[in-house]
Amino acid sequence: MAHINCVFSNPCARANLLLAGLAKGISPRLQLIDRYLDQIKTLKKPNTHRKYDAVLTRFAKVFDRRTLDSILTEDLNDYVVALMKSGMSANTVLHNVVIIAQFCKRNGRPGLTRLLHLPERISPLPLEYTEEELASFFEVTTDRERELFSTFLLTGFREQEVAFPLLERH
Repeated sequence: MAHINCVFSNPCARANLLLAGLAKGISPRLQLIDRYLDQIKTLKKPNTHRKYDAVLTRFAKVFDRRTLDSILTEDLNDYVVALMKSGMSANTVLHNVVIIAQFCKRNGRPGLTRLLHLPERISPLPLEYTEEELASFFEVTTDRERELFSTFLLTGFREQEVAFPLLERH
């Protein structure tokens, strides 16, 4: 259980956590994930925290009954291939690996993902409308539709930007 040593500086706290977790049937690796998610909960927005939780839960299921110390770069390469074969996009796989890398680093395994064979990031070119195309589109919309589509256009409809839109009424 040496992989837990880097997580806690207080040996009593570390022993108490392990004993409590093991008594409940929780593996030390799952304890590390739970603790990591609890730590970042105050630092991340709720949607980001849910994404981290989903990524690390999937990671824990694949590496069931394994300690973090026993996971090798080759094991993670196989994991990346399995994610790609499951239909996950290259960008999503890369984001998953970043989350796993942060988790590993926080728990004494920095650089574990450094030598992974990763897919290329896909950066599609955004479709841009000309001013003329936008003008003719907005000519045929109602006032309500114009407000809605203007919000899409100006914010990309990102949650934080449309939570409290301030629309000027004429």
